[in-house]
Amino acid sequence: MARQELGATMLALADTGLLRLVDELLLNVLDYVTSIKDLRNLAATCTRLQGLAEPYIWRSLVVHSGTHARDIATALDKRDERVDFIQNLSIQYKDPDKEGIEDLNHWLTLMSKLRHLTLESPCPNNSEWRPGDIFDGWSRINYSNLMASSVFHREGIPMALPMLQSLTLHAHGPEDRKFELDDRLASVFYHPTLHNLSISCLNISNRNMESTIESFGKKRKSTPLRSLTFIECNIDMDTLYTILSLPKALKELSIGERLYVFETAPPSTDATQRTSSKRFLPALQQQADSLEKLTHIGGSLPALPARETDEDGAVKLRSMSALQHLELGFESHLYYYLRNNGFPPRLRYLKMLDSAIANNYTQQPDALTRTVFRSTTSLVTQCFPSSVPDDFTLHLHYAHNLFFRLEEAEEWISRLFLSRPLIYKIADVLHEHKGRFVVSRDHFSPGKSYIPPFMYEEELPIEKVLYNSDDYFTFNGKDYRIMDDDRFKAKVERDLLICPKCTGRGFTEREWTSKKSCPAMDTPEVDVLLIGDAGCGKSTFLSRLSLGVQPQSDDLPPYALPTLRDSDQPFEFDISLYGRPYKLRFYDTKSPQNYTLLRPHFVIMCYDISSRASLESLSANWLPVVNGHYNYDENLPVMVLGLKRDLRKQWKPEEIGNNNQGLGDSSIMPHEGLQATQRMLCDMYAECSALTGELCREVLQDVAKTCAKTTTGEGAKGGGPMSECAVM
Repeated sequence: MARQELGATMLALADTGLLRLVDELLLNVLDYVTSIKDLRNLAATCTRLQGLAEPYIWRSLVVHSGTHARDIATALDKRDERVDFIQNLSIQYKDPDKEGIEDLNHWLTLMSKLRHLTLESPCPNNSEWRPGDIFDGWSRINYSNLMASSVFHREGIPMALPMLQSLTLHAHGPEDRKFELDDRLASVFYHPTLHNLSISCLNISNRNMESTIESFGKKRKSTPLRSLTFIECNIDMDTLYTILSLPKALKELSIGERLYVFETAPPSTDATQRTSSKRFLPALQQQADSLEKLTHIGGSLPALPARETDEDGAVKLRSMSALQHLELGFESHLYYYLRNNGFPPRLRYLKMLDSAIANNYTQQPDALTRTVFRSTTSLVTQCFPSSVPDDFTLHLHYAHNLFFRLEEAEEWISRLFLSRPLIYKIADVLHEHKGRFVVSRDHFSPGKSYIPPFMYEEELPIEKVLYNSDDYFTFNGKDYRIMDDDRFKAKVERDLLICPKCTGRGFTEREWTSKKSCPAMDTPEVDVLLIGDAGCGKSTFLSRLSLGVQPQSDDLPPYALPTLRDSDQPFEFDISLYGRPYKLRFYDTKSPQNYTLLRPHFVIMCYDISSRASLESLSANWLPVVNGHYNYDENLPVMVLGLKRDLRKQWKPEEIGNNNQGLGDSSIMPHEGLQATQRMLCDMYAECSALTGELCREVLQDVAKTCAKTTTGEGAKGGGPMSECAVM
């Protein structure tokens, strides 16, 4: 039965007269109403206000369930005009809520004013489908037919989506076609009005695109597409070449190849059909005059084929005359050409991404850090062009890593992921070019993390800046100038030449200077006790300590260390920190035998990184000693120190247990040492190798600072476990 439509004077603007003026005033008010609930209340008041409010109510829709989709379809069926009010539509749903989504298929083809569309169906790697299960989460929206009907005209049927400007598509077909870019879906690249297109989790491969161009008279360099993004896609080189020949003036291009590989959709191992092909740069050159921003992630390292080297690759990359913003994974083959004098002339922003490397080094942050910084340092010191545009930025970005989930992760990252000397070296080169160096990381809420593409109800990572060379000495919010700037350190010492206590007692600057220390203060003495299992490396560490901050020879590691006799305990060291002398006295549990009678100011619990039993012994045997004999006022600072770092070996697959914990005789990884420190409620965690000297300087500095703090009224005890984390 036909519906009786309300008259135009009741549900639309009045044609003339004072009523028209009232309607226009009401529309001006409605422009500022953002609450859908308020708009619905207004529409329920009377039929006239309903006509004014409904275009605002229907302008933007978000659908998360089949029930909601059916309600929308029913409402559209009651009044056809509503379909023309819809300008923004987002359909994102979980698998349990899919029934009913299909009711929107018919109405999507009629949305003549739709400008922005998001289609997102469940991903095959979700927990609903375990390996071997049949995938039944295919998209209930027929996106392939929808795209074809918006490009290819059928007689007697109006074109679908004639005003579409942006499309975000994460959708899958049935089991055997869930990653397929079929001929109908490939028509999206010919869309006559589309400006922004984002596609994720598909195989971008279609051998019929060239014949389609010829058969249907499609022209190259004709579409208005300005931004094209591929996320977690397998990229076929021939298809990509054709796709990039179609836009008139593409401005932004992001090619993210698969980092997380499906068994049923493995990337090609043929170098000629991947971005490792010689044709990759010629494909990009088709948009050389307009492309301003380019991102490329080369994909999973185990699936990455060898580069098919183009001898003119650097020249072709330099021909990208409009390119100002470049983001590359370290594994990208474009990075090879960039390092070989391939910097585009207008490039102002270079961002290096470690996503693929991080996937391969999930258990070895040390190796990840060395790889990333070695490559970045050589890029700047050996491959940097003689001139770059002013205000050039080099940005190093860490993808989300297992270690970022730990409590007190900020301090951990500052020490483990940020090598201050290397960063200063890079920053100095960039400052010569009036540029800057930035280091950042992905940040999720505690206990959460997701992988791209980020979908409905998944938290987006926040880019957290760890270092910006505009604030040269600040790392992760902490100022290291007093430690790293010798001139500033000398100035501070001069400014602190005469302390208030000396001034009150009448000492002069000359008297202070002649004594090389504050005459009103005695030299504080700090007792430090090293405890841990026999053979874990305590004596070797103390031998290394006797060499000072730097070894007194030019020999390369491993260093020849002096022999310390147990009968000489305590081992005494005189240091000067911030213009004040201190005497540090170190005791080793190896001798004297009555070490439990000592009253140390600072305890260092040591373990052997190559011995899992020595770490377990800290909590089982040594922590009770600390709490029972030394921590009588609960104000004793305690450090956990991993020794013999040079003996750490990377885990084998069979040595990895649940929650990324090592099994058997595997080496202790940094995150395990840190977690053990947190469980024992200790204040600091550090690692070093006395034999090679690796990180010994940093450990000695932190030990000295902690010892100095014990002589102050505040003491050196942290405000909670790891509140002064010194993880190396």
